[in-house]
Amino acid sequence: MKALTPKTVLATLLLAALPGSAQAATVPLRSLLESSPGNLGSIRLDGSYFVVSKKAGTKSLLLGVGTDGLYLNRVDTVTVAAQKEYLTPEERAVFRRAVIDVSLKCFNLRAERQAAINTWLDRQNASSLRDVQTDFGPMTLRFIRELSDDGQYWTFVRLSRTGKPGVTPWLNYCTP
Repeated sequence: MKALTPKTVLATLLLAALPGSAQAATVPLRSLLESSPGNLGSIRLDGSYFVVSKKAGTKSLLLGVGTDGLYLNRVDTVTVAAQKEYLTPEERAVFRRAVIDVSLKCFNLRAERQAAINTWLDRQNASSLRDVQTDFGPMTLRFIRELSDDGQYWTFVRLSRTGKPGVTPWLNYCTP
């Protein structure tokens, strides 16, 4: 075995310090929401849509989650929905947590944007029927509250992002 010299040690350290190709972190969308706190179970309805029941205070809240868009089997658009008009504070906390988890893990959003997203979601929940969107850096949130033909209210948040999942700068992404 060849002896290590200061020159080879320095060269090895320099090579290790060079930025290499960053590895993308992938998370299955369903496992992300199933593993978060308060999960009471989930049901897959089809390949792109599932329902997860979350504990919201003393009650449960059903969240529908759909992957509206894919790029090379990587999620690039997600909708989180609740079959409610106005969410109670406990339900809002569960709904916001789902949106934040998707934002951070699937859309590679920086954690510093959480407070702004939570404030924006709370403000939208307090308003009447709406269809409004805003950008949080590279990610767009679209809040929709509507009354369906059968008289049921729905609250939706659609998340999308510019770029391609798995390609710099959007390295962390989710799979369906």
